[in-house]
Amino acid sequence: MNSADIAIKRQYTSVLPFLRHRLPVSDEICGISMNFCIFIVCVFVGTLAVSVSFPLIFLRCFACTDGDGMWGHLLYYSPFIAIFQFGWASTQIAHMALMSQLTQDRSQQTELNGLRFVDSGFTYSHVLLLQCYT
Repeated sequence: MNSADIAIKRQYTSVLPFLRHRLPVSDEICGISMNFCIFIVCVFVGTLAVSVSFPLIFLRCFACTDGDGMWGHLLYYSPFIAIFQFGWASTQIAHMALMSQLTQDRSQQTELNGLRFVDSGFTYSHVLLLQCYT
């Protein structure tokens, strides 16, 4: 295991350390390896957190009054932003750690990471184009 794999594993286990203690101890669940199950749970939890918090970030502050000012808005929106950041990081770290589980060959891992970045650039460019036309 090289230093990049150790760093990714350290980040991954720091995001959701409670999963290792809550999931069954066996190495396989229904024929799926334990590491893959933890990735699935991290992606699911992250996707759920992002899906719930993202719309709430852009909605009007229902608990705020005119007298609350900036601090009321800050206290209202901060938890939603924190949940969104947690979900985004959980999903991204799980995807990055999954690459080292899919293949042990460094060139294939580099290719997978390159494809991930190309897809991210494609997605970002489409979002920018949509913003220009709306």
